Amino acid sequence: MDFKFIIKEEEDGSVRVASINAHENKNITLTQEQGMEMLMVQKARRTGILPPVVRYISPTGRFILLERPPQVMNFKYYGKQKNDIEGAQLQEYDLPLPWTQYAIGLDHLNRPYFTYVFATPRSISSMSDYLYVLPLPNCEANGKFCTPYPEWGSADDEPWSISEGINTAYATIWNSNFNTDIISNILNAYRHRQPSAIFEGKGRRGEVPRDKAKAPKPSNLFKRWEEFTLNEIAGWKDWVPAVWPEADPVRVENAISMLNVSERDFNVTYMHNTLRQRTMM
Repeated sequence: MDFKFIIKEEEDGSVRVASINAHENKNITLTQEQGMEMLMVQKARRTGILPPVVRYISPTGRFILLERPPQVMNFKYYGKQKNDIEGAQLQEYDLPLPWTQYAIGLDHLNRPYFTYVFATPRSISSMSDYLYVLPLPNCEANGKFCTPYPEWGSADDEPWSISEGINTAYATIWNSNFNTDIISNILNAYRHRQPSAIFEGKGRRGEVPRDKAKAPKPSNLFKRWEEFTLNEIAGWKDWVPAVWPEADPVRVENAISMLNVSERDFNVTYMHNTLRQRTMM
């Protein structure tokens, strides 16, 4: 059944909501607090102790841009697709990462439901800074990770704090076992030969052959990548840019705009569902 809601603020500050459908009209009057709770999803944010460094947090606290400094990350990888990993060897690499940015969306219980991961040559300092992608599997060219978030439970479960949601989003990515279901960013790295240092070779490793007849092997890239130090990758400025249909390349302002739109859409959907439940009582 389709519902249309008309929201009107009364002189006393209350909010009148009319639901209209083909069979009946219903009116409910909410207090100003109830109305604002629906419109903003929540009145108060249970932030907990926020991790460093949160560069942006939305009004509800559920849409966040988190920054991490360069670090060596243990990376676990099956060289098979997810459905074929049984019996496959789990490979491990210690990959030096540049500055990374995590655009995170949390649901009404502060459980993560999407995460974008970007690379930057330095800490972001401007809305116009470019955002890049890491040459890793399980990540789209737009920076969105195919993150293995579990089914978190029912709406009656106890909400997490915002900090718990942020930390879980971050940990779930790096504690997961990667596979070859999505390798678009690795293919693009080979196609553009970026970052160039990986393909130019280091020490006894020569230049990566420009043989287009051979399918690139992700593990070869990881083996070369882990030979570099954090100090060496600090000078890399040629990561492959993230690409969106409306932003090519993607900048910080595009990521924050995406988070704002996600919050607006989430609030509207949440309000619609809540009002629908109340008018059907």
